[in-house]
Amino acid sequence: MKTKVSPKVASFGFEARPPLQGRLPPGMIHGVDDRPPASLVILAGLQWVGLINVYLVYLLVLSAESDLSPAVTAAMISASMLALGLAALLQALPRGPVGSGYLGPAVLSANYLGPSLAATKAGGLALLFGMTAFAGVFQLIISPLVRRRNIMPPEIAGIVVFLIGVTVGLIGMRYTFLPAPGRQAVEHLALVVSVATLCTAVGCTVWGKGALRMLSPLIGILVGYGISYATGLWRPTTAKALEGIGWVSLPSFGHISWSFDFYLALPFAIAAIAATVKTVGLIGLCQKLNDTERTTPDAEVLRRGVVADGLGTLMAGVFGTLGVNTMPSSVAIPAATGLASRRIAFAIAAIFAVLALVPGAAMCLALMPRPVVGALALYTGSFVMVNGLQSILSAPIDQKATIVIGLSVIAGLAAEALPQFRDPAMGWLQPITSSSLVLGTLVAFLTRIVLATRVGTILQNVQGRHRSVPTLPQQ
Repeated sequence: MKTKVSPKVASFGFEARPPLQGRLPPGMIHGVDDRPPASLVILAGLQWVGLINVYLVYLLVLSAESDLSPAVTAAMISASMLALGLAALLQALPRGPVGSGYLGPAVLSANYLGPSLAATKAGGLALLFGMTAFAGVFQLIISPLVRRRNIMPPEIAGIVVFLIGVTVGLIGMRYTFLPAPGRQAVEHLALVVSVATLCTAVGCTVWGKGALRMLSPLIGILVGYGISYATGLWRPTTAKALEGIGWVSLPSFGHISWSFDFYLALPFAIAAIAATVKTVGLIGLCQKLNDTERTTPDAEVLRRGVVADGLGTLMAGVFGTLGVNTMPSSVAIPAATGLASRRIAFAIAAIFAVLALVPGAAMCLALMPRPVVGALALYTGSFVMVNGLQSILSAPIDQKATIVIGLSVIAGLAAEALPQFRDPAMGWLQPITSSSLVLGTLVAFLTRIVLATRVGTILQNVQGRHRSVPTLPQQ
């Protein structure tokens, strides 16, 4: 039944959109347009909030590297809650000029971590927030380009998603098998927590039915928290980060100011391009997840999704936190749980709004036990990597695509494996080379641009002329 929309409202682009849900693949329980029970939506929202909060580790890294006070860190966490809730809401809007309409919540993004650290060291938080807002505006400016399929082909989108999976997976390996800062070795109890969390989430995903499967990551989180607390491995009430932080208070914006530096415009612009490509790839996969008969992504849906993502990063800079981007697991978790209804995004936004008023609880979530973070990163990273590979292989791979894929993946892995790439001695290149996602995306685009030039055509013409020259008969 079509919704009646007045001509005045429709003229502003708020007319009813066509349904996004088609033929669901096997294993999917609730598609994007479905209306699950309210209780399931709320529990699924809590599950997503728990997963999203894993990425608050980037904010904690920035806080430690920049020696921020607990009060400023708490204020930035509250600002993150507001930005993340708004980003999830914008992306899921079912009508209007903004939002893809899919369940695609945002997280604090690894895209912006390297440039953000450089900005904070160069000009403090004011430069960080100003450059983050610039990245959001830049993403809005380039959003119309996603309509051109040759600009962002599926293999480049797949490369970005794959590199994100690698980054998340490596975080999981470090948090699971490497000792925490200040420790000499990994505690055996920490390994037990990681294994128990991972096995619970995987077991519920593979063998669970109904709500057990749809809430498998949340169940894994609860098991990890429970074991950590029962064994004394995790005691949030004794954490130094909670000192002086009230449990209920309005968000503080006293830490906010803005500045701009042309020197950092390039790294943040490249990070915004990587965020755009990632969003395009993930939303394209969301379309296929909700309609198996779709062969090509809807370009207008992709554009609206990039606009929502850019607005989320812009608001992150305005509110005073790191840049955000569509969550890498936006496809992986719905595919694993069978639950992709956009109504969950509204629950996510509401929960984050409440958490913004409870900084103590928000900080407890940010201080998630290290073994639990590692297990969840391994769980989600596996799905993200496979989704990236599927996107890469969704189109025929010729010699040009092989070179683009190979060089960009090697560059991204080098950024993770070689400490020299993160050395400040790299100078202005350090914000680029320190991020596997930024470096891999840059190499992918530059390689594709070079291979798309007329150099190849000229060489082919020269070769053709050489072959066409008649040879003199031998005497």
